[in-house]
Amino acid sequence: MKAFHRKLLILLVLAAAAALLSACTAAATDFDDVAEDAWFYDSVLKVANEKIMSGVADNVFDPEAATTRAMLATVLWRADDAPKDFSGTPASFSDLKEDWYRTAVEYLSASGRIQGYPDGTFRPDREVTRAEAAVMIGNSISNREITELQKVTPFTDEEKIPQWAKNGIEECQMAGIIGGYADGSFQPGQTITRAEMAKMLAAFLELPVKEEEPESDGYDADKATDELVKAVIGDSKRNYLISPLSLKAAFGMAANGASGETQEEILKALHLGEMDDFNSYYRSLERKYAAAEEAITVDLNNSLWVNESRMVGFEFKEDFEKQADKYYGAEVGVVNDGNAVETINSWISEKTREKIKNCISSSDFTTALVNTLYFKGAWATGFGKEATKKGTFTNIDGKKVRTDLMHMTENVQYYENGSTQVISLPYDKASYEEDGKLKTYFSDMDLSMYVVLSEKPVDIASFLTDIQPRMANRRIVITLPKFSFRSDFDLNAPLQAMGIQKAFTDEAEFTELSELEQKISSVIQDTYIAVDEEGTEAAAVTVITMEATAAMPDEPYAEFKADRPFQFAIRDNKSGEILFAGAYNTVEN
Repeated sequence: MKAFHRKLLILLVLAAAAALLSACTAAATDFDDVAEDAWFYDSVLKVANEKIMSGVADNVFDPEAATTRAMLATVLWRADDAPKDFSGTPASFSDLKEDWYRTAVEYLSASGRIQGYPDGTFRPDREVTRAEAAVMIGNSISNREITELQKVTPFTDEEKIPQWAKNGIEECQMAGIIGGYADGSFQPGQTITRAEMAKMLAAFLELPVKEEEPESDGYDADKATDELVKAVIGDSKRNYLISPLSLKAAFGMAANGASGETQEEILKALHLGEMDDFNSYYRSLERKYAAAEEAITVDLNNSLWVNESRMVGFEFKEDFEKQADKYYGAEVGVVNDGNAVETINSWISEKTREKIKNCISSSDFTTALVNTLYFKGAWATGFGKEATKKGTFTNIDGKKVRTDLMHMTENVQYYENGSTQVISLPYDKASYEEDGKLKTYFSDMDLSMYVVLSEKPVDIASFLTDIQPRMANRRIVITLPKFSFRSDFDLNAPLQAMGIQKAFTDEAEFTELSELEQKISSVIQDTYIAVDEEGTEAAAVTVITMEATAAMPDEPYAEFKADRPFQFAIRDNKSGEILFAGAYNTVEN
C-alpha cells in the first residue's frame, strides 16, 4: 500500500512539473506568428520565457513590427532585472510622461547608457534603426562579461555606418550579439524589427553579469576630489595636476596603521568610508587595472620604507605589513641616511617610467609610505598629426601665445549649457596583435579625458557625475592644445584644513604601524602629464614621511575650441574614480 502511494505521489509530481513546463513554454510557443522553423524562434522563446519581451496581443508576437525607443529601453531595463531604485541622476526629458517605459528610460539615462536629442526630448515612439540599437546595447555590454571574443569582419556597406555608431557596432560584433545580412551588409539605417531585437537580446542575455566592484560604505570619490582641489589650489591661476587616487592610496595605507581619532580623521577627511571596505575596494580597482595593461596602462604601486639610521632596529608591526601587502601590494624596504634619497627616488622613477625622478630631497624621516600611479592611454580615435597647426592660445592673464593646436572632427559625448561646454575623449580599451588585428577587448575599462570650458571653475568630480547622463553623442569640431607640464605640492596645510589634524601632532595614534610613537612630518605629491595626438601619459607620486613624536637623535556641428584656459580630468566612468584632475591656464614654453 505504501509503495502504491509512493508511485502515485511521483506521478503527481511529474504531472505538475509537466504542467509547469508547458505553462512556461507557452509564452513563446503559443505565438501564432512564430513558427518553429523560423530563424528567430529560439530567440523569441528565450526572451519570452525570461519575461524580457512579450507579445503585442494574445498569441501575437508581430516579429516584423518595428522597435521603438521606449520598447528598447524597457527590454534592456528588464534584462538588468528591472531595478526600481538606482544611483545616478537621470536626464530630464521634456516629453517623458508617467508611462510604462518611464522608469526604464530614467534607469538607462542615469547610467549614461541612453541619451536624448539636443532639443531635450527622448522621443519614445521613434522607431530604432539597427545602428541605434547596436549603440544602446553596446553601452550595456560593460555590465557583462565577454567570455569569448568574436571576429570583427568589415561589412560591405561599411561606408554607410555613421561614425557615432562604429564603436557600438564593433562591441556588439565582438560579443556575438549582432551580425550582417547574407550579402555581408549591415544596413545601419534600416529599422530594426522585433524579431531582430529578440535575436540580439537573446545573445546579450547569454553574457554573464559582471560582479559589481566592492564599494566602501560612506565612500565618496567626488567629495574627496573636489575638497582636495579647493584646499590645494584655492584661487591659484597656475597650471596644476593632482592625483586624488594616488593620495587616497597612500593615506589608505597610513589609515591601516592608525587608530582612534587619527584614523577617524583620515577616513572622514578623504571620504574613504569604512577601513575594511576601502581596502577591498582599492584591491579590486588595482586588479581591474592590472588585468587590462595590454590595452591601457594604469599602474598602481605602493612601498613602505624604514630609515634605520633614524630608528635602529625599527620594524613595522606584522599585522600592518600583512594588511599593506594583501590590499596594497606594498613592498617593504630598509634605507639609511646615506642612501635613502637615491634609493626611494630610484624606486619612484622606475614605477613612473622615469617621468618623476627627484621627488624627495631629505632623509630626515623614520618611515615613509609611498604610492605611485602611472597612466598611459591611446585615444580611441586619435588626432591626425598632419592636422596639428600653430595657433593662438589665450592665457588666463589675457596674453595670447602661439602654440601647437590639435584639430579633429569626431562624434564624441558632448554637453553644453550656456557658456559651459564639455567633451569626453575616450581611451582605447583594446589590445592588438603586431599586424594590427584585434587581440583582446576589455569592456570594463571605460576611461576618458573630460575637457571642460567654463567661465568659472567647476567642482570637477561632482560636476562630471551630474552631467554625464545628459551628455549626448554629437559631431564636434575639436581644437585642443598639445601640452605637457609638471606640478608639485606640499600637502600638509591643505590636508590639515580638510580635517586631518591629529596625525600631524605629538598626539598622533599610529599605534598599528609600529611600537614607535610617530606622527606625519610631511605629505608631498609630484605629478606629470603630456597630451598629444596619440593619447595621454601621466604620472603621480605621493610620499607620506613620518618622524618620532619625541625628539630623537637627528547635431549641426558644434565647435569645442580649447584655445583658452580649461579644466580637465581623467575619469574611470565605471567606478567614478578621478585618476587625475587638472587645469591648463598658461602655455609653458
